[in-house]
Amino acid sequence: MRTTGFALRLGTLLFIKQSVLCYVSDYMAYHELDVDGYYVKAGGGGIKAPPADFTLGDSDSRRTAATGYFLTEAAETNNARCLDGSPGLYYFRPGVDEGATKWLIHHQGGGWCQSYNCTDAASCPSSDTCYVRAGGSLGSTAHDRDTVFLDSDYFDVDPLINPSFYNWNIAFLRYCDGSSFSGGREGTVTVGDRELHFRGFAILNAMIDDLLAHRGLQGSTDVVVSGCSAGGLATYLHLDYWAERIHSVALGALVVGMPDSGFFLDYEDPVRKFHTGLKWVFEESHSANGVDQDCVLAYAASNETWRCIFAERVSPYISTPLFALQSRFDSWQTGMILDSTDQQMINQWGFRIVELMRSKLLAHSRHAAFIDSCAHHCFKWNVFASSEGLTQPMAFQQWYKSISQGGSPDRQEYTQLDPYPCEACC
Repeated sequence: MRTTGFALRLGTLLFIKQSVLCYVSDYMAYHELDVDGYYVKAGGGGIKAPPADFTLGDSDSRRTAATGYFLTEAAETNNARCLDGSPGLYYFRPGVDEGATKWLIHHQGGGWCQSYNCTDAASCPSSDTCYVRAGGSLGSTAHDRDTVFLDSDYFDVDPLINPSFYNWNIAFLRYCDGSSFSGGREGTVTVGDRELHFRGFAILNAMIDDLLAHRGLQGSTDVVVSGCSAGGLATYLHLDYWAERIHSVALGALVVGMPDSGFFLDYEDPVRKFHTGLKWVFEESHSANGVDQDCVLAYAASNETWRCIFAERVSPYISTPLFALQSRFDSWQTGMILDSTDQQMINQWGFRIVELMRSKLLAHSRHAAFIDSCAHHCFKWNVFASSEGLTQPMAFQQWYKSISQGGSPDRQEYTQLDPYPCEACC
């Protein structure tokens, strides 16, 4: 059934199998469709297969089912399109009881599209090439299903596992633009036989518009903006914008951020060239209007606005309260940015992450962070504890209570500071 602003289709199903994300030899570490159309490299959980006889009326399963909304009108009117030209998409699961006015908004992750090189997917499978990404799930919604299950980590409906958000509204924002929802390029770029669209920020605006107009976000009392990996970076880039848009219609809503594994260091390894790649994303996607504008203003005079695509650069300009989830030994960063398995180098990397989070992010008195020493990337909600015995949700709730009362938190750091490797930390 097609309706104004989006398309709603019911009955087909998607799942993401739970697994621990291990870095691979390209920037496409997870969220890739297999031949059956299922997401299989999820990086830790959240979405799984339904029962064979599931329908949306099944009382045991209804709580975890989220419905897809394809933003077809915005694709036509504002070119809010994925890399391949398909429309933006988000999944929504309504909150219940006292969670009916509370929201967790999650940006999906999945690396970035960082070059025009290679137009042959068979010989160049890496999804950091825009051409290849446009032909897969991280550059297209053409093969997306209509209903997904959100049922683990910070999407879990069990209050013992997820005391923070178990009954909240959940909006899962599909990532298909390759720029952490920041691109604003007018027109398309021809690469091989494909016309590529760099319209991530238009997609983000279409999602916000639809959530406010049709899903009840305009009546929210509490909003936590989150994301994993490239979606965690998106949280740093867009948190103040989310707060601005929500407060324009829900003045009293408490809006905060909770980026997961998104504090990527601005670093250039001679092989991986992460700095060069992410700078390329900013410049080729025309992202200057799609990242934190206070950061852009600060770097405009030096003509270095590209710095605002990096979490460590944008963090000092984020005014909306934020609670970061970040591993010191982030397995994606040590493999794909540092490009090393050397214990000494990885420990130095961990010290650098802590140093920068303290100086750039935690200098703001209302920000806080859970910084662990487990070598992982994303999705460790309620899995391990800080040195003080607090899990991520326990620490978040302690911080959130202080923020909701209008003050600054009693503490800003919840940490594991054990050296690498630390199996006990996981």
